Amino acid sequence: MGSTLGWIAATALASMSLAGSAAAEGIDAKTRLLFDRHCLNCHSTAKHKGDLDLERFGSLTEVVKQPKIWQGVVDQMALGEMPPKEKPQPSKAQAAQIAGWVNRALEAAAQARAGDPGPVVLRRLSNAEYTYTLRDLTGIENLDPA
Repeated sequence: MGSTLGWIAATALASMSLAGSAAAEGIDAKTRLLFDRHCLNCHSTAKHKGDLDLERFGSLTEVVKQPKIWQGVVDQMALGEMPPKEKPQPSKAQAAQIAGWVNRALEAAAQARAGDPGPVVLRRLSNAEYTYTLRDLTGIENLDPA
């Protein structure tokens, strides 16, 4: 199912209505055609098999908001689960092209979420932890400062 998600996601992105918007999001016409052919037949807004609608991802911004779905797509493609065996299969080069685009989208999502995690709260040691720490640092086994 993971591969299916990958193909579906790729197809959804590839089937964007305007070529200009697709280019702005970093997907070329060739990759878009592969998405249409191998993903959107099953994972469109009308069908959304497996509760997956890849057609709703109309821009890279929307893809970045849902990286878990796209990671599932990549995983399913890597496992050979998607597209299903009875459906037309992409060549290895075509599969690599789709997976490459999805991976670049996931990298964009990771970069968008990267940064300062916020203040780090210092953790206080319990009395036992404090005692054991001082024993380890000093080498005095019968030390009990707490």
